[in-house]
Amino acid sequence: MGSNGLAQAEFVDTYRFLRRRLCVRSNSIPVLDHLQHLYGRFFSARSRANGSSRGALVTIADDLDASGRLVYDDSEYCYEVTRRNGVAHVVQRRRDGEIVLQGRLDPVTLVQSALITSVALNCTRHRLLHAGVVSWQGRGIVIIGGSGAGKTTLVLRLTQMGCRFLSDEVAALRLPDGLVDPFPRRVNVRPRTVELLKLNASDGRAPLRLGPAEPVQVYDPEDIVPGAIGRACRPRLLILLRGIGDRPCVEPVEQSEALFEVARAYVATLGAPGPEVLQLVPIVRGMNCLSLVSGSIDETARHVLELAETATPPEGCS
Repeated sequence: MGSNGLAQAEFVDTYRFLRRRLCVRSNSIPVLDHLQHLYGRFFSARSRANGSSRGALVTIADDLDASGRLVYDDSEYCYEVTRRNGVAHVVQRRRDGEIVLQGRLDPVTLVQSALITSVALNCTRHRLLHAGVVSWQGRGIVIIGGSGAGKTTLVLRLTQMGCRFLSDEVAALRLPDGLVDPFPRRVNVRPRTVELLKLNASDGRAPLRLGPAEPVQVYDPEDIVPGAIGRACRPRLLILLRGIGDRPCVEPVEQSEALFEVARAYVATLGAPGPEVLQLVPIVRGMNCLSLVSGSIDETARHVLELAETATPPEGCS
């Protein structure tokens, strides 16, 4: 048994995210298999746990079936999920025991979200945003929107229309050259998006289920559009999703407001994100910043492509 009272990790999966090694130890093969399916392009190897690992370390102890608990632990945070009467409650603590957040979250979503935070903690050359990214003719398009705003749907439709896919969830902004690197994980797609985009349902795979959660399917972007994964590029367009209307409506956004939205989308590491977000000011200044009320998915995607065609660096930027 481990110090948290749960079974000790038995296997270690090694990944290389953004040129940094990250090891994930767990007693649960289904959890490891799910993460490997999502992040297969970053996966290196699986081995038996032997008490030592090279690189940053994440430990996931899964005892949901027996005691209703799952614990995710990395170098800075500990997340504990407790499931009672079919409802999962999560508490996130810093290493000193201070509670950072608590609430309801299904275990699979928690593991996926916590892993992105662990990747951010392990990065030295990148700052991560919760954002979709595609490129069009070498111009990066960064799309920020809350859960359910249509970010993944728009990213995948743009990919179907000829854009290169970099990520549906993580904008990996590289310091100091300001490029955005691809972060091509597989995509969680809701049934409505499968229908809208006319995706082949047989290409998707049901994800791991550790309790009640919205049904989704997991797609590889290259199963949707072969050869879709793009390369690092310079971001030229920042789109802030603002809801849905009858037709697409775009308005310019002041860079101060855009930076505020970037701060909200920032994958927080330790403490307030202010100092780290300020490192992104030159990148934001190099983008055309717009708010977008979406219309139909096809109209909206065409409108975004028109904006990307004409996107030029703001005055004073190159």
